[in-house]
Amino acid sequence: MDIECRDCKALHWMDERLTRSSTSSPLFGTCCLQGKVRLNLLLTPHSPIRALYDGDDDRSKSFRKHARGYNATNAFTSLGATLDPRVLTGSGPTSFTIHGELRH
Repeated sequence: MDIECRDCKALHWMDERLTRSSTSSPLFGTCCLQGKVRLNLLLTPHSPIRALYDGDDDRSKSFRKHARGYNATNAFTSLGATLDPRVLTGSGPTSFTIHGELRH
């Protein structure tokens, strides 16, 4: 990721540019829709969290290496379902019909 969006400064790969843009003046649509979306800057994290991002110790390095996994662990959906016994009695891979809702 070494190409900066001219509008929001997000980093991209060249292959992420919009097809109608050139390599000499790339435009991107996945970050700010070419300047149409403007978000406030994030506040600086509190000291313990900031230390994990900025630190050079083993704990900080481990945190940065596994940050996506930590995020994925906390970003889940629970599923409420009423199982249909008609589809649970067959052979083969387990399958079921869901009558419920997703909750985030």
